[in-house]
Amino acid sequence: MFTFSPKLLQLLQVLKKSSFENNIPYMYVDSVGKITVGVGHNLDAYKDKLELKFVVKRLTRHHVRGGDTGISVKDKTCLGKAATADQINNDYNFLTKHIGLKKYNPENLRKYTTLELSQDSIDKLFLADLKIAAAVAMREFGSENFRKYPIQCQAALIDIAFNVGNFSSFRNTFVPAIKGTGKYKNMSMSERWKIASQSCRRGQVSSERNNQVVKWLKKGSELCQKNVSEQ
Repeated sequence: MFTFSPKLLQLLQVLKKSSFENNIPYMYVDSVGKITVGVGHNLDAYKDKLELKFVVKRLTRHHVRGGDTGISVKDKTCLGKAATADQINNDYNFLTKHIGLKKYNPENLRKYTTLELSQDSIDKLFLADLKIAAAVAMREFGSENFRKYPIQCQAALIDIAFNVGNFSSFRNTFVPAIKGTGKYKNMSMSERWKIASQSCRRGQVSSERNNQVVKWLKKGSELCQKNVSEQ
C-alpha cells in the first residue's frame, strides 16, 4: 500500500483550488453534467452518495427557471442532523433533473441544495480518491518505480490520474518517456522527465493546472540531474 508523505499531500492540496477541482461541500453539476461533491468526487461514477455523511443545512432550495424547487425538508428539527437516504436522493435527483446548472460556477449552486458534507468528511473522501489515483499511476509505471520518483513527479502523475482516470491518451510520448522505452531507452531520467513535461498538457483543464504539472515535472528533472552531478 502506498503511503502519502506530508510533503506530497501538501503539494496535492492545490487540487482544492477552483481552477483545479474545487472544494465544494454540497452536490453540484460539474461542467460536463456530472453530479459532483467535495474535491471533484464524481457521484455518478462512484455511485456512493448514500455512503457519504451528508448533513441537512437548508429546508428548501432556490427555484430554477420554471419554478421547480424539488422536495423540501419538512421537519425543521432535521437541520444539522445526518441526512436520510431520501433526502440525499432528493438533492441528487433535483440536480440530475436540472443538468443545465452546469453552466454556472459551482460556488454559486449552494442554494439549489439542502445538504452538505463537513470539511472533515470532504478531506477523508479526498484522501481516498487520491489513493485510487496513486494506484492507477502505480499500475501504469510500476509500484517500485513510482515510489522512487521525485515527490513532485508523483504529484504530477497523481493529478493526471485523478483528473483523467488513466494514461491511455498519453501513450505516444509521455508514458514511454517516463518508462524509458523505445527511443527513450538510453536517455537519463532527468532527460525523460523533461520530455514528459513537454507532453503532459490536457485540453479539458485550466492553463493553471496544466502549468502546475509542467512545473512539477521540470522540478523532478532538475532533482534527478542534481543527484547525478553529486554522485
